[in-house]
Amino acid sequence: MKRIAGIFLLFLPLIGAAQAPHGEIGVNGIRWGLNNRGILFQNNGQAAFEAPIDSGIHAILASGIWIAGKDQMGNLYVSAACYDTSGQDFFPGPIDKTTYIAADTANWNHLWITDSAAIAGHQSWYNNQGYQAPWSIANWPGSYSGSANFNPILAPFVDYNANNKYEPDSGEIPYIRGKSAAYFILNDVYGTHTQSNGNGLGMEVYGMVHVDQEDPNYYVVYANYRFVNRSNRTYDSLYIGVFTDFLLGKKDDNYISTDSNRNLIYAYNAEAYDSMGYKDNPAVVGMQFLSEPLGKSISFDWGAGDEGWPQTPREYFQYLAGRYRNEMPIQDPLTSQNSYIYAGNPCTNTGWTEYGSVNSVPGRRSALGSIGPKTVAPGGYVRLDVAYIFNRNGTDYIDNVCKNLAQADAVQNYWNKNLSSAATPQTQALQIYPNPAKTVIYMNQENLVQVQLIDMKGSVAKSYKRNPGSITVSDLKPGIYLVMARDAQGNHYRTKLVITP
Repeated sequence: MKRIAGIFLLFLPLIGAAQAPHGEIGVNGIRWGLNNRGILFQNNGQAAFEAPIDSGIHAILASGIWIAGKDQMGNLYVSAACYDTSGQDFFPGPIDKTTYIAADTANWNHLWITDSAAIAGHQSWYNNQGYQAPWSIANWPGSYSGSANFNPILAPFVDYNANNKYEPDSGEIPYIRGKSAAYFILNDVYGTHTQSNGNGLGMEVYGMVHVDQEDPNYYVVYANYRFVNRSNRTYDSLYIGVFTDFLLGKKDDNYISTDSNRNLIYAYNAEAYDSMGYKDNPAVVGMQFLSEPLGKSISFDWGAGDEGWPQTPREYFQYLAGRYRNEMPIQDPLTSQNSYIYAGNPCTNTGWTEYGSVNSVPGRRSALGSIGPKTVAPGGYVRLDVAYIFNRNGTDYIDNVCKNLAQADAVQNYWNKNLSSAATPQTQALQIYPNPAKTVIYMNQENLVQVQLIDMKGSVAKSYKRNPGSITVSDLKPGIYLVMARDAQGNHYRTKLVITP
């Protein structure tokens, strides 16, 4: 193993085995699966959003990303991910920035799944003889230096020696959001589209799905996406959406609603008793757009009617734009709004809702939320963060709706405070004094969760799990040391320290 040298600058893995193209994480009260085709919460056609863990009950069948847009000549391009047993529009791997050709999927057919414990262990043990880094850390796609003209940085990592190369043998680590995370890189041009039957946009998609809260009663999964236009076309009328097929135990007794003020689409039980799932306390599950206002929400079924499953690329585009297959928009019968499906509030029984309506028949419910239209030039990108929120803390099925709305407020506030910054943590200078020092140094930086002194051989001379306020250095050999620190938000700090005789 190499040793750390010089100064650093930031830019449930399996030991010794390649990570599969699908995986599972069970943290924070939910066991959820995903794959590297843009589909979450499904595994070989089976639901994979088990909440609570070990209950055997699933709240979501599948969730996937949709993209559609027109170039400046009016040509339509569409990519959609729906179910892992249906067609495929997204493929693993990046896109060459010169040729616009996607990578060979055989070399990128992975998920990278890791957690904060594995990363901390790598930091502590990487230099130990016989240590073998977990696969996802050893093979994290942080930097690329091959013959293709891929983006040189493909995944966020901590670049201790500032050379723009990911070097886990030198103790460098992936940068993940939260406690446990799965990372993937997708494109929509490698193969023929068998889901939408559309032409790919040339979008490179970076995704990180993660859990940030340790409270098992909180039940939240976050998804962070970055869509980069790797084509030579400027897209206008570009829409990006997330499709979700809700289950909530028994799948055919549900309603759906939108809270546009909270950017939230959610499904809830239509009856007080869920006979095949959550029994006398039916749950609520929703998807909340965090980084962008929810532009449209729409629900459709699996039939052949005007509100049925899309059959052509144009119909996928119409749904993303908030219009049905017949190109008619949603129409709220109580107001003039035509952007959000069932935009009333079942909790207060106000506005346009299915709850209490004699015209709404309970059944299986799906929804598509979208943002746009946007204009994205070559090399431009759009970021979209989404939270999946599960709640069953109320006293009955409608009280759970009320609790889910309040929880959405808490999730948005948490995201605003902790997750709204760019995906890559920032590096700042660490203020210590005196410097040079002989006996003791002091630092005033607050909220630190790790402080290390590294000698010029790369060995850790001192290590702390918080800011100790002062550090005795009289017991260290005179010389130059690197002081490295990290705060709770993932930002990294560094400075050079000189210890005198």
